Amino acid sequence: MTNSGGPDWIGVDLDKTLAVRRKGDPIDVIGPPITSMVERVKKWVAEGKRVKIFTARVSSLHDDAIVQRRLIEVWCHLVIGTTLEVTAEKDRFMVALYDDLAHGVEANTGRIKCSCPGHDA
Repeated sequence: MTNSGGPDWIGVDLDKTLAVRRKGDPIDVIGPPITSMVERVKKWVAEGKRVKIFTARVSSLHDDAIVQRRLIEVWCHLVIGTTLEVTAEKDRFMVALYDDLAHGVEANTGRIKCSCPGHDA
């Protein structure tokens, strides 16, 4: 079953956000689930929200993007219980992004929303 909520969607990064990833892990392996984030995604899906896996693994810049997409779809089915859409692209319907590397920026101001390590406030 494919997740098919409305046009708006929530992007969730795979590695280090939804699944554990450690330095040196082979690229053809998806780590164990991060329970708190998986439960959050399951809740959104149950509420009818459209959730997509947002990952560079399926970027057209990578020769193995098709293989990566299939790995991710199987992982989602096993861990989340449904096959989520997988993308490496944002569009105007993305309403939120959950990613270990992202920093929140206040709309139309350029101001950083939080005092997070690694950004230049």
